[in-house]
This record gives sequence, C-alpha cells and structure tokens, in this order.
Amino acid sequence: MSTVVGIFPTSDTISTLAHEIKARGLDPSRLVVISNDEPSGYLASIGARFVGALEPARISGDVDVAVPGLRTGAPSDLNDQETSPALEALSDLAVPDGRTDDFMRAVDAGRSVAGFPAADDADALRAMFSAAGANPVAVF
Repeated sequence: MSTVVGIFPTSDTISTLAHEIKARGLDPSRLVVISNDEPSGYLASIGARFVGALEPARISGDVDVAVPGLRTGAPSDLNDQETSPALEALSDLAVPDGRTDDFMRAVDAGRSVAGFPAADDADALRAMFSAAGANPVAVF
C-alpha cells in the first residue's frame, strides 16, 4: 500500500483536503497531520491523527541506569535511543529516511505535513492533495 504525503502552508489548510477525503467516502480519521499547531476545528472533529512536531523526543527500548560505584558494562548511548514523534509518524507514512529531513525542515519553518494511506487511488489522492494546496506532494 502506498501513502500520499504533502506539505501544506498551515494545518488549517489541510481542512480542505479532509473535507474532500470525507466527500469521497474515505475515512478522514486515517489522515495524519504533523504540525507545530494544536489540533482545532474540523480536523480535530473528524479525528485526524495530530502529531506535535514540538513534542520532546522519547527514549525507547531498554535503558541502563548507572549507579555510582557499580560498573556492569558499557554505558548506553541515549542518543541512539531517542526518537521524535514526528519522525516516527513520517516513518509510519512510509517516508524514506533520505526524505524525512525535507519534511521536518518544512515543519520547522511553520508549515504542516499531511499523509494519507492510498489503497488503489494514489493518483486521485495526489490530485486532491495538490488541489487543497499541498506543495510538494509525494507518493511513497
């Protein structure tokens, strides 16, 4: 299954896309929005998945706790275990590692990223993203 991902000027402009998704009989709750904005209005009411790009990185996996005077092995490198919720969402949208920086720079600049899984209608979804104001739009 492919995913359509686009960069929008703001999260509010994604509402146009969400209306079109719903009008086409697709499930708008499958829409993922990565933004510095808080969920509001129509997007919040349809249950779109909002991922705050400003959320702090989370540490995942096992983390060794160092106790002074007790050495049990090599210390963990916590930087290898930190992950951003926004990066996780981009990964869930099938954005390849080589492209995530492009989308994160857009969010850092105040724009918003939206993604939607496309079953057999990636071309139609891509056109909907473009018509709603996304630029660029990619299919992964």
